[in-house]
Amino acid sequence: LRRRGLLKFGDIWDIPCFAALYHWGLLDYRVVVRRALKAWRGKTVSELVEEGRMCVDGDIRPRLRTPLVELLRDLREQQVEPVLMSASPHELLRHLAADLGVELLATRLSVTDDRFTGEVEGERCYGAGKLRILNDHLDRRGLERGRTLVLGDSISDRPLLETARLPVAVAPDPRLRSWARRNAILLWDI
Repeated sequence: LRRRGLLKFGDIWDIPCFAALYHWGLLDYRVVVRRALKAWRGKTVSELVEEGRMCVDGDIRPRLRTPLVELLRDLREQQVEPVLMSASPHELLRHLAADLGVELLATRLSVTDDRFTGEVEGERCYGAGKLRILNDHLDRRGLERGRTLVLGDSISDRPLLETARLPVAVAPDPRLRSWARRNAILLWDI
């Protein structure tokens, strides 16, 4: 990411720290959002979409596990519409959602004159906000709430998992793993 100009030298030291905090379910989402919004302020929509494409191609796609990709394909074949939900900005994940053939519900960034303002538009797609965004999506489509299969990897996905008909903790962080075991939630370590 540094070679591509997406990170400054000082930011490189933050990555292992953020990764460890995320893995242990201790990442302060508000701190990360504040820093990211500051970094994206003034960028054009196309610049952020291109950053997202580079991240997907270089960092995310190589880590996609075959069982997950096959599950998404099987669901689509059974007329189930998978949705990718993420706290990350919609623009960063647009290419991933298209590659996976899923609808994307993600945090929306505020734009003025084709440039990001550094603010979030509407509700952040994180924690309980994810559940509200999903419920709004289901309501708009006339679909019944609670008849969902939810795959979550972080303790912040707990509100979604608690209301799902079939909750699955996928390669979960330690706090989600512990909660899933206590609540007899299916664990999938892919």
